[in-house]
Amino acid sequence: MRRSITVFPNLSDKEVSSVIETRKQYAKAFNMSVDCLISNSSTSKRFLHEVQYERIKEECHSLPTGLIQCARDVAVEAVKTWNVKRTKLKQ
Repeated sequence: MRRSITVFPNLSDKEVSSVIETRKQYAKAFNMSVDCLISNSSTSKRFLHEVQYERIKEECHSLPTGLIQCARDVAVEAVKTWNVKRTKLKQ
């Protein structure tokens, strides 16, 4: 059996703005990754890392490396899913 609870942490305004900024940077990294994958017709994590990692690191300088990698991986899976659904619609 699993149980879930909702937690409302007491965060200062500075902490809230930090979380919001991190979320924006993650979204930017994800969108940059998706754009690169689509424009290069690729679904390779390795290709994306080689082509985009340094650029994302420069533009999203406050985003930790682990979150950049996570955004990359999620973007690859999203594009793969989109390609499968698009192929099914064409049939």
